[in-house]
Amino acid sequence: MKQRILGVDCGSYSIKIAEFERSMRSFELVGFYEMPVVPAQSPEVRPESVALQRLFEEYNLKGDFIYTALPG
Repeated sequence: MKQRILGVDCGSYSIKIAEFERSMRSFELVGFYEMPVVPAQSPEVRPESVALQRLFEEYNLKGDFIYTALPG
């Protein structure tokens, strides 16, 4: 059974996602996506969350496992 794995890097300039597909005997990079973080118009809105949401919606990303790295 194949598994879809997403590696998410939340940086200050852009959000990057590496999409992998894993099966019993292989591990393959399926796609790499990047979305720049644009300053928010409103102080209530986090620009990183907007970029992350746009990435998932635009590329229809879904994963069985999601790993992330967040800035300090």
